[in-house]
Amino acid sequence: MGFFRSLFEICSGPYCCRELVKHSWGRVVWHFFLLCFFCSFFIGICNYFLINYRWKAAQAEFSKIFGNHLTFSSEGIFPGIEPQRSRWQELPYNSALVYVASGDKKIYQDDFFRDRNWFFLWSSSAFGFFFRNGELWNVTVYRADGETVLPEKDIKFNEMKKLFFNLVDLKTDAKWKLPENPEEVSSIQVFAMLRVGFAATVAMEYFILSFFMIAFITFFFSSLFKVFSAGRSKFITFSQLWKIALYTAFPVLAVVSFFPAFQLPGDSYFTNLLMIGWVIYLFVVLKYLIQNPDNPDNSGKGENHESVQ
Repeated sequence: MGFFRSLFEICSGPYCCRELVKHSWGRVVWHFFLLCFFCSFFIGICNYFLINYRWKAAQAEFSKIFGNHLTFSSEGIFPGIEPQRSRWQELPYNSALVYVASGDKKIYQDDFFRDRNWFFLWSSSAFGFFFRNGELWNVTVYRADGETVLPEKDIKFNEMKKLFFNLVDLKTDAKWKLPENPEEVSSIQVFAMLRVGFAATVAMEYFILSFFMIAFITFFFSSLFKVFSAGRSKFITFSQLWKIALYTAFPVLAVVSFFPAFQLPGDSYFTNLLMIGWVIYLFVVLKYLIQNPDNPDNSGKGENHESVQ
């Protein structure tokens, strides 16, 4: 069966499982990859359109604070209004854009950073993207010398704050690899790029989360199930069990993707909803397989036997 038919069949009930386990591992992984891709793409597209009205308001506020255009040069990227003055702007989703002018350091209190979902540091010597992941922070830094700095692991709040002020104090003689003659870019273009970048980041985040979380929990469950039911689970092999565990996650992932896609209440519990839904549906499928064993005449023929309809 192809991807869409497999998805339709597993969403219709557990009756198709004996056909799905006949798929090769290459096909199963490909179907799993496609599902995660389509769900994350759906989440990204929906977020792109949902943030439209919020980002239009933010773009208007940006024009008031920083000007209607930005100046690009080898010295850096500067706002059209008062490039020598530091300031910041609130952005949607409890985020912020922090502009730090050269030689104009501002002191930010802990409360400014602590509960942010993310914020962006904009200075003449470096750009920094700070993303909160629970109690830890993920940081990406791009410096004027062209080097991208990625910490080896997520860092704690105090380490993040120290890194922020180190970037604020960073002095460099390096030139940005930008046109030597200043060029202007409108704030509308900047926010269009930010909007696309935000949607792409959200989509990628959910793709990675979904793919690796489901792969891990299905393998972990399949391993535990075979270990603790040794000698009593002859109706299914480890390989078949893992394939079934992966396929039973398909309808659950498709449904819970609507929460972050449309920013519904409970979207912060995405992983919890995915786990709970998958466990419930998996046990429904396993109960069906136990209560409806294969035709005894075909038992012991592995994955290629005919299933009882």
